[in-house]
Amino acid sequence: MNEENITSEPVLQVKEEPQAIHNIEKKQLYPMGKGMKFIFYMLSFLIFPGIVFGAAFYSKDDPEYRNVGKNCIYIALIPLLFYLFIIFIALFSTGQVGDVFGDSIKDVAY
Repeated sequence: MNEENITSEPVLQVKEEPQAIHNIEKKQLYPMGKGMKFIFYMLSFLIFPGIVFGAAFYSKDDPEYRNVGKNCIYIALIPLLFYLFIIFIALFSTGQVGDVFGDSIKDVAY
């Protein structure tokens, strides 16, 4: 082979494409207003809606929506813990806890 054949062959050139073509475009969400956040936070006190809204918003890619979702879940946990505390206190005050544990609490001698 001579040098002309080597250099005269077309060389495969890789054309660089813009980076945006390779990235999957994220769907832009509308910014959430203060009024909507307030409504979702107030509904979160009902426990079930708070957990549902929180899970739905937390699964989105937008940091604002994720933050609202996290706050909804935290707010939903507050009344849940409060209700569990009230039930626990009610059981202790009526003596029902001793029945649950087989009267072992009442039989303890001090």
